[in-house]
Amino acid sequence: MKAENMQNGKGNGKPQPKLVVVRSNGNKGKTTTIWMVLYELISRGATVNNFKDYSGRKAVPAIMPPVGSLPDYEAEMDWKGKHIILFSYGDTPGIVQTLMNAALAKNPDYIVCASRSQYRTNSTWELFETIYTNIRFERVCLWSEHSANIADALLVK
Repeated sequence: MKAENMQNGKGNGKPQPKLVVVRSNGNKGKTTTIWMVLYELISRGATVNNFKDYSGRKAVPAIMPPVGSLPDYEAEMDWKGKHIILFSYGDTPGIVQTLMNAALAKNPDYIVCASRSQYRTNSTWELFETIYTNIRFERVCLWSEHSANIADALLVK
């Protein structure tokens, strides 16, 4: 499938995933929030199929690492019949675009990701406004939103 078809939400015949974005400025808790969502979903019975963090771990730690030392991560999981992809790296457009394209290629029901706030030069938020225009925003969250609320958003039909 051509990259532009993955980006604009056309070409694979499956409904496009719903997108949950945790949005904020740098060093405000996006990564921490998405780690909390991971553990919230696990506590509700989600099965983690793939995981890697940028410190080299390939399995979800039994307990959440201390806040302030959390590396960005990518995870793929199933929960209540939904295929979910999470990634916490949201700082640079090139990497977010690579992660989004990889996620879309796996045909998830939901993508939960981080994004630096809008109105900033070279903002990752601009990707969602210009490239991924056909993907439905299920929820745009500020970093301070409780992880249980974000998990609940994944139950919306």
